[in-house]
Amino acid sequence: GYYPSIAIGQDGLLVAALGVSVCGNTLIDSRDGKTYDTVEIGSQCWMADNLNVGTLLAGASSQTNNATIEKYCFSDTEANCTSDGGLYQWDEAMNYSASCNGTGGPPSDKCAAPVTGICPTGWHMPSHYEWTTLEKNVGSNPGAFPYDTTITGWLGTDEGGNLKGTTVCGSFPCWNSPNTGATNFSGFTAWAAGYRHTDGSFFSRGADALFWTSLESGTNAWNRNLN
Repeated sequence: GYYPSIAIGQDGLLVAALGVSVCGNTLIDSRDGKTYDTVEIGSQCWMADNLNVGTLLAGASSQTNNATIEKYCFSDTEANCTSDGGLYQWDEAMNYSASCNGTGGPPSDKCAAPVTGICPTGWHMPSHYEWTTLEKNVGSNPGAFPYDTTITGWLGTDEGGNLKGTTVCGSFPCWNSPNTGATNFSGFTAWAAGYRHTDGSFFSRGADALFWTSLESGTNAWNRNLN
């Protein structure tokens, strides 16, 4: 399934960054030397690995605006960040920058001043509309994804499966069996890293991948959920 536009609170979710590197090249984060695959989808360049930057913070604590990037790792285990990526509250992922969104289709789908957030230099937090552009480019039903900030719920036809990695769990990263419809046709290679709830508990590893956008509405921030 694919849930492209739900507004939720400050749970710890994944970050998928958009950038300007030559797509297909390996990105090296100069801050810690970690490497990430990249993939060109339509006219966009996406990281094809979940971002994993920062210092482990126990799930029982809230991330705060200080000089250190903080991350959650599923079950408070660093190895889970290594395989699946870090989990971040929205304001931490944004590096406490203001919300933003595009105004329509490309090139107006990006923020007027894209938010770097905790992404590497030259990369940024994708707007809701930049996610919409991705959705239009990865499946057979682009009309299901209008540039509209009122559309929420399960949308599309095969977009979810075309974004998902195909490995079934035995070890991580993976998706729980049967992972029906997963093709990774897009090369986005999304993995089910789960999420950290506001009460400090961790859920849905193997079953859900939730990604932040840079858009906030009221006291909620918008995300994408692959299920």
